[in-house]
Amino acid sequence: MAHERVTVTAEVSKEAHELVQSVVKLLRTIKQVTADGFHWGQDVPLILMQNLQSLTEGVNGADKLAGELREDPGCFIRAWGLGGADVVEVFAPHDH
Repeated sequence: MAHERVTVTAEVSKEAHELVQSVVKLLRTIKQVTADGFHWGQDVPLILMQNLQSLTEGVNGADKLAGELREDPGCFIRAWGLGGADVVEVFAPHDH
């Protein structure tokens, strides 16, 4: 039985969202690259090349996270909540 779905628009904190999405991208890359097992010399360079820029951008805004949380806790928490859902999606089995 298919569950009904609705699309909603959510306002989230910019820096928190960027950091969360860079972590999600890193996890997706790790899962993809290591699907055939972990090979240190082969996998680590691929993971770094595909994620270094987004991780650097995400971490560069980390000093603003406390201010975002103080200013609007709801927006900050939504960014992490939506990111958490993305992490679950990375590891969820895909039967379809």
